[in-house]
Amino acid sequence: MRKIQDHPTLSKLVLWVPFWVLFALRWRVQNIFIYIPGYGDVLEVLWCIQWYYDSIFIEHKTPFFTSFVFRPLGWHTSTLAYTPFFFLLALPFYGIGGLAFAYNLLSVSSMIVSFSGCFLFIKSFSSPLIATIAALVYTFVNPHWFRLEGHLHTAWLFGVLPWLALAIEKLGQSNTLQR
Repeated sequence: MRKIQDHPTLSKLVLWVPFWVLFALRWRVQNIFIYIPGYGDVLEVLWCIQWYYDSIFIEHKTPFFTSFVFRPLGWHTSTLAYTPFFFLLALPFYGIGGLAFAYNLLSVSSMIVSFSGCFLFIKSFSSPLIATIAALVYTFVNPHWFRLEGHLHTAWLFGVLPWLALAIEKLGQSNTLQR
């Protein structure tokens, strides 16, 4: 019988089993099309996703400013901490399944990005088992998980940081080899 490590596809799938088990244990949304794992701060995100969608696809005007908020001066929605890119990324998901679906999909995506980035970063100088454990701890630590409930931009920051660390590590390795 072959070992799991000898089978490339199976070894990659086994890596994700503990992730999905922990995710299933902690995720409390049963219907991703209706419910969100959030509190009052999530309303700002939902409003902006709706605003960007309506501005671009219905009213055919720029989504970066609205006079409906802070009247009469208005509000530059592009100055929100989430950035326009975040809301533009959410638009296809909003079109497919609505606001709750877009928010939940971006939440789950931030966890996947976080886990995979941390795993690859730690695996670059450690064993796959240690990398898996470290990635699980990093991904499911309370501050990261808590951010899914209303501060999704911070959850995405947690998700992107391991990828940044990996890029810096690879850059350092490539510069070392050239010298």
